[in-house]
Amino acid sequence: MKRSEKISELASALGSAQGEIKDTIKTKEAYGYKYADLSSVLAEVRTVFSKHGLSFTQEVTATEKGISVKTLLIHTSGEWIEYLTIIPSISLKGTNDAQNAGAGITYARRYAISAIAGISSEEDTDAAEKNTPKNPPQTKTQPKATQKAEDKQRKEHDEIINLLKKLKLTYEEKLYKGSTWVGVTSDVDELTEARLLKEGFVFSDKSNKYVKKIGG
Repeated sequence: MKRSEKISELASALGSAQGEIKDTIKTKEAYGYKYADLSSVLAEVRTVFSKHGLSFTQEVTATEKGISVKTLLIHTSGEWIEYLTIIPSISLKGTNDAQNAGAGITYARRYAISAIAGISSEEDTDAAEKNTPKNPPQTKTQPKATQKAEDKQRKEHDEIINLLKKLKLTYEEKLYKGSTWVGVTSDVDELTEARLLKEGFVFSDKSNKYVKKIGG
């Protein structure tokens, strides 16, 4: 994440705007969940942002590896923050390359601005997870599979921690829903950012950190 030297006025305005913005009505449906389309999200965000001197631009770059969206959030004071959102390339059944690219760009833009505005543009899937049947009773052979998975998770964890130490980065670990999340707490330059993305880290707009999920 890049930003101007000071962001105090922007942060105050963004906090006030987020307090006013309402979750958009989810009228679209695909793959078993409902969501709000990009135009609905933009209409809600722009209306409230303008009241607080906020505006934004989105620069999209599509490559073979995925879709990158740089969202520049600007305040009338001249303060700014640039957020980077990257999603993998998508391939939908029955569509051509141009249609896949368009769908991916739309999703990335919607996801990025929704995260900045602090709104939910997609249906919460937690309820669906609660209604799924519980796993059947464990068999005698499952402990071996569990041990193998734990060994794999431990190895991945050690490799990631060694990498962060090698890059001289500070980090923190949190356990959430059976998975370990490793978050980079120090600032990173562009070369380090590229290395983290290559290793599977993603930037979390919510925590302003590069994070990676291990296991689960």
